[in-house]
Amino acid sequence: MKKLAAFVVAVSATALMNAGCESHTTTNSDGTKSITLTKPSNVTLNQGESHSVDVKISRKGFNEPVDVRFEGLPEGVTVEEKDHRIAKDSTSTTFNLKASAKAPPVTDKAVTAIATGAGAEVKETFNVSVKAK
Repeated sequence: MKKLAAFVVAVSATALMNAGCESHTTTNSDGTKSITLTKPSNVTLNQGESHSVDVKISRKGFNEPVDVRFEGLPEGVTVEEKDHRIAKDSTSTTFNLKASAKAPPVTDKAVTAIATGAGAEVKETFNVSVKAK
């Protein structure tokens, strides 16, 4: 019985450590190149402030830049960077999300991060919240 309890605890701890490490992979039309996008962490912003979000990818079969965009950002929230790209020799980049001072408060708004490169596109959804200052 003690061995079973220890096994259950170990499995539960592993599951908790891997929570939030979800990812999706997509392959281009000829099946030779693929992108894997790791789900970004959820973000909570205060009105008038910025918060970083890390976007991590892995490539298979190519080493070109990967374009990143965000769909469904809450009203009044923007991406501060003008270049929405992960460089060819990099596997991640950090974007800063900024909530305007008048951004309406919202809880857990689903936002989609989309990575595109080498004819493949992959999406991951995370939540963005805006709190009143």
